[in-house]
Amino acid sequence: MKKKIINPFIMLLPAIFTLTLVASSLIWFFLSQLTGPLAIFKVFLPLARIATVVSGIGFVACLVILIVKRCLKAYIKSITPTVYLHENLKIHTRVSDYKNGEQPLSSIEREYNSCIFYSYIALEEKTLTVVVTVPRGGEAQEILTKRLVTLRKDLIPRFSSYSFDGEFEQVGNFMILQGSRN
Repeated sequence: MKKKIINPFIMLLPAIFTLTLVASSLIWFFLSQLTGPLAIFKVFLPLARIATVVSGIGFVACLVILIVKRCLKAYIKSITPTVYLHENLKIHTRVSDYKNGEQPLSSIEREYNSCIFYSYIALEEKTLTVVVTVPRGGEAQEILTKRLVTLRKDLIPRFSSYSFDGEFEQVGNFMILQGSRN
């Protein structure tokens, strides 16, 4: 089976442009409404306009590319499984027993979580591809290895219409699991 890897940054680009467009449009709107002593912040209005235009062009370009390649539907269908992947693999902060407060994550756990953010599931018509970015540190890689075993067991019943051959396989800086529709 041919491995299909898309750089996670490119896979997340339409979402990034969408969030940037919304944020810059809101900033532009609020800056244009400022009056009184806060009007000094209107200096940033041209910058907000430029950011809105650039992100709008990027959003439209990504949308056109997805439509031309006929993968807009697959991209939209991949959003929910990707969110599931992030929530399943992410290390959440723990609550201390005696102080009832959150314990901060260690540097290894933060490194691991930053790699998980760039992971995704590409859900297409005949294939399902899980791409997980591998962290650089050895201890973070050990955490990932343990969690990938559990993830594979969770994916089988969740995507029962797909059959998965083998385990996760490392290709470059990514761990890949591919499944094909039964």
